[in-house]
This record gives sequence, C-alpha cells and structure tokens, in this order.
Amino acid sequence: MIGLIISSAFSAIVVYAQELIPGRVGMIAGLFFGFMFGMSGIAAAVLGYVADKTSL
Repeated sequence: MIGLIISSAFSAIVVYAQELIPGRVGMIAGLFFGFMFGMSGIAAAVLGYVADKTSL
C-alpha cells in the first residue's frame, strides 16, 4: 500500500526536480530512476531475508 502511494507521487517529484535545474532534465531523470531502482533492489533483498527468517 505504501509503495502504491509513493509511486503515484514519483512523476510529480521528478518534474519538480527538473524545474529546479532546468538545463539538466535528463540528468535529473536518470538520477531519480537510478536511485529508485537501486533502493528497490536493496529493499527486495532485505524483505527476502526477513521472509526467510520469519518463515512466512
């Protein structure tokens, strides 16, 4: 549920960041998407570890 709420606001956050630095639109988008995929990978590994330890 939290992921759905955060992902719904993601595009607005990227557009806001692109307006802060207008000359670097591609760089801002790349940084945000790279950060998003990186954090998702780490979260998937942590949640997998928790699932293994709690024997869901």
